[in-house]
Amino acid sequence: MSALRTLTTTLIGWAVLAGLLTLDWYLFRRVIHIDYLTWFRGHAGTAYIGFAVVSWAIDLDRFPDLVSSHPLKFFRAYMVALAYVFAQWATFLGKRRASENAASAFSDIFDTMITGVLGVLLIGVFGAWVVSVAPAQYFLYLIAGAPARAMMSSAEWLSVSTEGDATTLTLTTQEPAPGEREFPRMKPVTLTNALAPAILLLTGALQTILLRFFAK
Repeated sequence: MSALRTLTTTLIGWAVLAGLLTLDWYLFRRVIHIDYLTWFRGHAGTAYIGFAVVSWAIDLDRFPDLVSSHPLKFFRAYMVALAYVFAQWATFLGKRRASENAASAFSDIFDTMITGVLGVLLIGVFGAWVVSVAPAQYFLYLIAGAPARAMMSSAEWLSVSTEGDATTLTLTTQEPAPGEREFPRMKPVTLTNALAPAILLLTGALQTILLRFFAK
């Protein structure tokens, strides 16, 4: 039953992914008259600046399924991460601290209004992001996230011990304490984001080589 459920959810995930990619291809062709994948490759740098800003605001490594090879897990992690961002953002709607004076009260009202407007804009930005960037990003992370997934599925951990001037690296099956865990394994999204630009660069170079080859 578990295998059947995994197969079913995987097929559903691929269907959702195919639907979003088809929608993106159609909209980009009809609205801005450009190929979707060409647009993504050309604007991926800008997209990752935005992703880096979100990474600065929250710890995306809390959501390791962002690098999952399962499309539904990937999109679910996306939704959970966005829900976390908006839940934090929505705290401005909670109970306010008592204002010290009229100027402080006015400032608080102004800040609340601006935060509300920016929140509405962010909903639109993130909604567009999920539709236009996430589908292609899944395939990018499918490749760039392979090392992170391989490390997370390993039964062994890297142990680092220092004695005097000697540093020893050993593999162990005993899980280390949280403060002693190694960077790549415990930072799957950070590692994947570090590898993604190199994948895009290699993809662009390969496309250029193939176009020149077939143009001859």
